[in-house]
Amino acid sequence: HGIARAMMQASLEHLRTLKVKTALLNVRPDNPGVIKLYQDLGFGEVEMRGEWTRTASRAVPSGMGHAVAVRPLREADHRAASELVRAATPAAVQKYHAVRNEFSLTWDERMAEAVGDFFMGQVTRRWVLEMDGRLAALVLMRGQRLVPPHRCSVEVHPDFRGRVEDDLIAFALRELARFPSREIRAFATSTHPEWMAV
Repeated sequence: HGIARAMMQASLEHLRTLKVKTALLNVRPDNPGVIKLYQDLGFGEVEMRGEWTRTASRAVPSGMGHAVAVRPLREADHRAASELVRAATPAAVQKYHAVRNEFSLTWDERMAEAVGDFFMGQVTRRWVLEMDGRLAALVLMRGQRLVPPHRCSVEVHPDFRGRVEDDLIAFALRELARFPSREIRAFATSTHPEWMAV
């Protein structure tokens, strides 16, 4: 009936009166009608963020990944970790929102996370994969003792994409096998298709 279009046009006009230069929208990829409406109004895709779910299974799929030299993230790694996250976030995405960095936390963020981990019965771990003398990838894993799901996300430097993702997910699955069997959720964006494919 054109209601959504009229509402969007009114909203955009109001933003123009406020001198707003950029508007961001979120839409599910399985909503083609709304995507078309937004495209008709001049919006373009910046990135697609997704969440993938794996059923509660302890087994690492056969043939997936090799043993990799992953080690815990250290305090001394935080600058390099921040640089990796920035390099892994395309300029088109950085233009519209701050780089989301779950790997270099301030002391108060670390304290809040430790308290949250304690009360939620979870264990948060950050890991580093080094290759050629530099940080190639970062892994964030939250293993749940009480409430599902386990969670996993990675950042891979663009220079190493397509070479480490299988090994990283196999590593994460082996680490999560130490916890009660639960559903696992992995997060990825369309700007890292190799991770989405894994």
